[in-house]
Amino acid sequence: MKRLIRQIIAISFFIGISGLFLVNEPFAWIKGLFFGTIISILRLFLIEATIKKAIKMSPAKASRYVSSQYFIRYFLTAIVLIVAALEPSINLIATIIGLFTIKLSVYLTLITDKKGSNNSKH
Repeated sequence: MKRLIRQIIAISFFIGISGLFLVNEPFAWIKGLFFGTIISILRLFLIEATIKKAIKMSPAKASRYVSSQYFIRYFLTAIVLIVAALEPSINLIATIIGLFTIKLSVYLTLITDKKGSNNSKH
């Protein structure tokens, strides 16, 4: 989990710096990216809490619980996107990118772990 959070922050930092050269309103860009990244990290903590709680439940109850938590996380994401769309001082595209940093981090972990396991076979 700590590795994913470090990667999310590193990816956001790289995207944030790169984006500063491409946008007209740098503060809105950074604000949107920060907003999306924080929510992305929060969602990661919510997923962890859901899993920890669900493994202590019966399969049927766990399924309902996990499904309800899934919808809560997407509702939270929808609220974040609505706020970013309505607030002119937050860049919506940067917020969306910040929300996707969790996926980029997971893909990066899978790629680096796969390369590491391939190197250990030789």
